[in-house]
Amino acid sequence: MKGSSIISPLYSKQQMDKNKDNLSEKTFSLVRPLWMLIRKLSPKGAYIKLGDYWVKDPSLAKIDRLFPRTRQKIDVENYEENSIAALRRFVSQGDRVTIVGGGYGITGIVAMEKGGQVTLIEASKERAKDILKTWEKYKLKGTVIHGYVGSPVNVWGEMEGADKIEEIPDCDILELDCEGGEKEVLANLSIQPRVIIVESHGDLGSPTSLVKELLERKGYEIIEEKDEEPSRDIMVLVAKRK
Repeated sequence: MKGSSIISPLYSKQQMDKNKDNLSEKTFSLVRPLWMLIRKLSPKGAYIKLGDYWVKDPSLAKIDRLFPRTRQKIDVENYEENSIAALRRFVSQGDRVTIVGGGYGITGIVAMEKGGQVTLIEASKERAKDILKTWEKYKLKGTVIHGYVGSPVNVWGEMEGADKIEEIPDCDILELDCEGGEKEVLANLSIQPRVIIVESHGDLGSPTSLVKELLERKGYEIIEEKDEEPSRDIMVLVAKRK
């Protein structure tokens, strides 16, 4: 019919969803000051979901766990998925696994679930304590060293009391996630693990190209390369001793 128009159901739904999102944003912007005050007053210690695991983060407000909007900001579905996949593939029962840069301790959990004997080195005082608590929650036992290897580049929280680790403990599997410190660690590496899993951080002074070069110089063949954040030149490399 002349002058009539037909609006597809798909377009209508998309437009309605967009309008709903816009309304939600406007509503949130109005209550944001109050929300920030409530969040500030809320007790700390929210649980966050990182991949398949739950971790208590003492720095996050518990109220963040209550609403979908805030849960989406603190939960990470694909947390360290490439490093985790590599550990699940290469760690065998009884392997000695050394992790430099513990984060929330999740990769340590994965390695222990595969039967690895884990030693984790973490520069952050708070994180080192939290990692042990997380492992206890999962009824796993590993060794956490409050220390650092090389020169710390980007450490979360305070380092007070951290020991300088001159030599990384001998191991079968070495995982490095030292937030820019990996180039110095690899350059001075004196041990020869069977497999090295390393996350490069080009934006923090350890570009992927240099990390690959250092691994090859040490006698390793790079067998996997996985993008984490290409815009920041962050990749997970898996290297096997030749």
